[in-house]
Amino acid sequence: MNEKAESRDDHFRRMVLTYPDKPMYEYLAQWIDAYHRSVERGATDWVENHRATIEAAIDATAPYDLKFDFDESNGEKLLMWMEYHHMNEQGMWDGWESYSIRVKGSLQFGTDIYIGGRDRHDVKEMLYDTIGMWLNTPVTYGQWAFWSGAKDKVYSKEDFA
Repeated sequence: MNEKAESRDDHFRRMVLTYPDKPMYEYLAQWIDAYHRSVERGATDWVENHRATIEAAIDATAPYDLKFDFDESNGEKLLMWMEYHHMNEQGMWDGWESYSIRVKGSLQFGTDIYIGGRDRHDVKEMLYDTIGMWLNTPVTYGQWAFWSGAKDKVYSKEDFA
């Protein structure tokens, strides 16, 4: 048999065209689950790879400066935290507040988001909207592969049309 090995570009072309877009929260849940399985197996290279992928995806796309809780998050719940710098009615900086964010799956709504912390200046409604939009944003396989360090170009379906 003289089968030609699949080139890297052919591999990504096949993956981009076959893998459906999924919301960010699904990828985060899959990555954190893979992270914990790698920790259990002692696969340190994969632990670092999954951790770097999650951090890169959050750094590249998340609103605010979200921090991810690798110890308490798993495939069923995502835990994050952030700090928010408030402004008063005169437009002056008015101090920082810390917020915890818990995301679980919901059969009815896709995600069930809880934000803990003081609702100073009615900011929680805006945080729910912004974080909810981010978590439900469709992510393509090409974006995932870019964050995972698999390649240096983000492919899209249009690249192979």
